[in-house]
Amino acid sequence: MQPNMQQPDALFRAVLERRPDAVALSVAAGADPNADYYADYCGMRLVELAAYHGYHEVLEALIRAGAIVPRDAMRILGDQDITDWKIDPIELEPDYARVAQILLDHGATSDVLAYDGRPLIETFPARYYPHIHNVLSKGTTNHAA
Repeated sequence: MQPNMQQPDALFRAVLERRPDAVALSVAAGADPNADYYADYCGMRLVELAAYHGYHEVLEALIRAGAIVPRDAMRILGDQDITDWKIDPIELEPDYARVAQILLDHGATSDVLAYDGRPLIETFPARYYPHIHNVLSKGTTNHAA
């Protein structure tokens, strides 16, 4: 299937603009939070896009609207952009920990590998990422994907 190169629609914009209210309105107007269109954009579904940006409010709105959380959705937290420069442990780390908890609560597993091939939990040492590490340690059973 060829990627859909349409302009981003209202639901996609609602995710990027961090507007959970607009997520609900878009879905109520007929937008599908699980449509194949979104899988073609940056290789992420909307659930993964919200998680990637640490937008826990948007992630919750998507799930309430019927978005399915893929079992391997936590892999996006092991992306190099997030682990190497995006998360400031003091400012954003609690938001990403909340994202991780939401994903786990909705069927994702933390037993995935990060971009460098290591178990995701090893990417977030407790010393620097206490909130995320705590969530991952409760959700990790076998430290392998």
